Amino acid sequence: MLLELTSLSREAYHSLISTGNDYVSAVQYLSSELKIRKFYPTLKKFYREPDLKERLIAAFLEAYPGSLKSSVTKRVQNWINETSSPRTREDIYIISFALHLSEEETSYLLAFVSDYGIHYRDPKDLAYAFCLRTQKTYEDAVQFARSLPAPYSQSQTSDPSAPRTQMIQKAFENIQSEEKFLEQYKNNLENFGAFHLKAHDIFSEYYDALCLLTSKTETSPDYDGEDFKELPIETIAETYLSLGIPLGKKRKHLSPVQKMLKDGWPSATTLVNMINKKENVRRKILLLLYIVTQNISDHQYRESDEDYLTAEERLDEHYWILNSILAECGMNALDPRNSYDWLVLYSLYTEPDESMEERMRSIIDICFADYPDALNI
Repeated sequence: MLLELTSLSREAYHSLISTGNDYVSAVQYLSSELKIRKFYPTLKKFYREPDLKERLIAAFLEAYPGSLKSSVTKRVQNWINETSSPRTREDIYIISFALHLSEEETSYLLAFVSDYGIHYRDPKDLAYAFCLRTQKTYEDAVQFARSLPAPYSQSQTSDPSAPRTQMIQKAFENIQSEEKFLEQYKNNLENFGAFHLKAHDIFSEYYDALCLLTSKTETSPDYDGEDFKELPIETIAETYLSLGIPLGKKRKHLSPVQKMLKDGWPSATTLVNMINKKENVRRKILLLLYIVTQNISDHQYRESDEDYLTAEERLDEHYWILNSILAECGMNALDPRNSYDWLVLYSLYTEPDESMEERMRSIIDICFADYPDALNI
């Protein structure tokens, strides 16, 4: 689902332009003025009836019969108070079935609390999507998913010819009966898998481009790229992807913005896992790679590379490109009211001689400059 720019979103988007190269003002806006999108107000836009709280409590008590009503009520109340959000994708499915949300709305909420929306190559997600479309209950969906034959392989992470999610989604998108679903499902038993292949395809392109760029830096400007992947992953992570983020693990003295920046920032271990397809590609890292490579992975002509564009026009062009990439990967569009997304968009607002990476690094430096105790803990 591409995000609609409401008045608050437009305000956040225009703030990127109004702050310009005033990095201190940009950090101030990010830290205290940006109106962060929260889960419960977003949910209320999808379900506007007054019985929302009661429906949620009833749905979770039905899904987990052994739960105490007081515990479930407290949990839902915390969502209402905006002190927490649902923790798992299963929670989102329970909510979506209870409120009769659409596939698109459910997919958006899934990607709101995790990196990905509905994953149509995953048998369970595929079954749940079908049950949402045909207005079945959550209990029906759970039983239906359990009744499906096991796919031939759940990995397929090393097969470059395996079909990507959009192909599977298209094959199932108009199916309304269980009979046709099962027929199509059995025809695709060898094509299912829980790993997000398209996201890994794009991650690999950007990571290879970064390795090539860093190898040129480490050797000479006319380096031809041979054996460029031999640069240690630790060097890539610490020298070219850290952008000044402190390496300490303790969080006690960190501000909300500092915690946001550090959460999920790539380490060498994370990169190794993603390169070896032991871990799905994280949205935050995909966006970071776009920034540090200046989007040169595919070597295609981009209008955003032209000097005649204004910084605002270049930002709009990058905004469109990145949203297209995220949609291909099953991730939500860039949200100006998401703090990390705002920083990404701010980094994209460049003049021809400016580096996206340096704009992001400048913000990070200022964010951590006033907290020296946080740098080495």
